[in-house]
Amino acid sequence: MARITAVSFDADEIRVVTGRRTRSGFIVERSLQLTSDQLDAFLQHDRAQEYLVAVNPENAQFETITIPPVETKLEATLIKTEAARLHPELLPFSCSWRVIGDLPQEGRTVRKVACCLVPHQSIEPVLKTFTRHGKPISRLVAAPVALAALVRSVANLAEPLLCAHDAGTSKLLFLLEDGAVTFSRTISSQEPGWDLFDRQNVAMTADYCFQSLRVRPARVLVLNPASELDQDGPPPRLEALQLPESLQSGLAPEIMQQYQVPFMLAAWPLPATTNLLPDSYRSARLQQTVLQRSGQLFAAASIVLALLIIQQLFVLRTVTAAINELQRQQTGLSEVFQAHRSAVSERDQALPVLSVISGLQAAPDIPGTMVAIDSLRVPQTSINTLVARRDQESLSLQLSGTVTATSFAATQERFEALQSALQQIKGITPGPYQLDLKTQAFTIEVIRKP
Repeated sequence: MARITAVSFDADEIRVVTGRRTRSGFIVERSLQLTSDQLDAFLQHDRAQEYLVAVNPENAQFETITIPPVETKLEATLIKTEAARLHPELLPFSCSWRVIGDLPQEGRTVRKVACCLVPHQSIEPVLKTFTRHGKPISRLVAAPVALAALVRSVANLAEPLLCAHDAGTSKLLFLLEDGAVTFSRTISSQEPGWDLFDRQNVAMTADYCFQSLRVRPARVLVLNPASELDQDGPPPRLEALQLPESLQSGLAPEIMQQYQVPFMLAAWPLPATTNLLPDSYRSARLQQTVLQRSGQLFAAASIVLALLIIQQLFVLRTVTAAINELQRQQTGLSEVFQAHRSAVSERDQALPVLSVISGLQAAPDIPGTMVAIDSLRVPQTSINTLVARRDQESLSLQLSGTVTATSFAATQERFEALQSALQQIKGITPGPYQLDLKTQAFTIEVIRKP
């Protein structure tokens, strides 16, 4: 779980919440109220992996514009172009937006978009503070936009709402139409809570929304009341926003009362269209990320290369030792070679004689073969002629004879008995044969191997 630090730049103080996101929510580890100098000291020692920042500059401009209905990927260009046309005095500026919806206007369909425009000169000091300590900001969001996400999750948005956030000696008021912030102002306050002076400012803001923006808020929602709201006090009637149990469980009450903005920024995922980071800052951060990844890859490659070099040095050392050992053994190799040459010469001299002897031993014994055949005793058969041919490793025999039997069946039976008797002789393999049943003459070819 990555460690997250969320920072909110309020009118009187800087509020910081650190913690970790989990599957079930956000675990708060620390909550701090800091000054500018204390923030520098904090960033110098903080080791979070992600930094989220909420700002509420006085010159932030909330504007509702219309653009033609286009694909989502083209909205950013059209919105920024239209905002620059309406407010050239703010250039250069950062823009966040939320699409309200498509609606008919003067016979055509337009897309209504709520924008937040913040001049770069208002956010550059914040960026420099984090850059000075090497802490890249992942997301920069307007405080009303972060709080609007909370209201959208729990309140009925069928009617316009005037939302009020207590920041101690200042109060943040913003108008919510169809879930989008269309107007925002910050008023000074004497103390935390909602006294008569604060209520009058809220009433004047509601009147301004009706008279200038032609929007009458249906209710006034207090997002972080420090105590029970006095319903018998002067108008307007203030209602406390009922937070979901998932946000209340496990949290100290002062977290949601005093650190609501940084907590919501860290715990509530916001769309990319709410990010106020300038394009130049994003490009520089992307380049820095690429350089860091390249450095990490280079370091990993260097480590692998060093390991390979060490391995090769070890192999080289082993090979060198083997070569040295062979060189030490070289003095005795000449005697071994001389003995080998003498043995080869003696072998070459004896090889012809051995070949003759081996040939004689390999060929079958003709007298022994004839004796074995002559010893065959198969009744009513006689072998008249025997032709023998010696090959290099075998002996081919052709036997001719007759069978003296009284019938064809008996002749065939006696002939098969002769074949079986021949097969009983060691080394004999029967080959082609012929039997004439009329003349009772036969011819058998066999091969004998040792």
